[in-house]
Amino acid sequence: IIKFVFFLMVSARRTKRNVKIEHYAFRISILFKVIDSFIELLIGAVLLFVTSSGIYNFVINLFSNEISVDPHDFVATHVIAWVSSISPDVKTFIAIYFLSHSIIKLGLLVGLWYEKIKLYPIAIGIFILFIMYQVYKYIVQPSGWLIYLTVLDLIFIGLAVLEYRHLK
Repeated sequence: IIKFVFFLMVSARRTKRNVKIEHYAFRISILFKVIDSFIELLIGAVLLFVTSSGIYNFVINLFSNEISVDPHDFVATHVIAWVSSISPDVKTFIAIYFLSHSIIKLGLLVGLWYEKIKLYPIAIGIFILFIMYQVYKYIVQPSGWLIYLTVLDLIFIGLAVLEYRHLK
């Protein structure tokens, strides 16, 4: 997918049909990013306003059926262990990170949706910064989730560049 997006970016032959497909793909990617941003906003708010014990109790209730069936369930035991080990400072940092990340993204995405041409280079730059941070976090603590987010951001940046070139 990434190769295809970047091929479209550098392709000299951009037909009207390709531009239309790129435009719709960009619009769809904005919608996915908005959904992702609202999820991040919700997670950030929960982490900020719900106590650590409240989150722990929620996770215990969420996985109680899994644990009763298989006390060694990989996902359940790891999520419970992770939630129980989060310090208040780390919880606050994660909450602020999610809230700020989602608010910045939502602001940029609204501007991109309404084709505010001046926002495209800013949005591309900010998403590149997000990718740089995600790569740093991956180096420090590898995670498949970070790879997934980084690939989605790369695709989004590629589509944003194509859309910007078309609108300009």
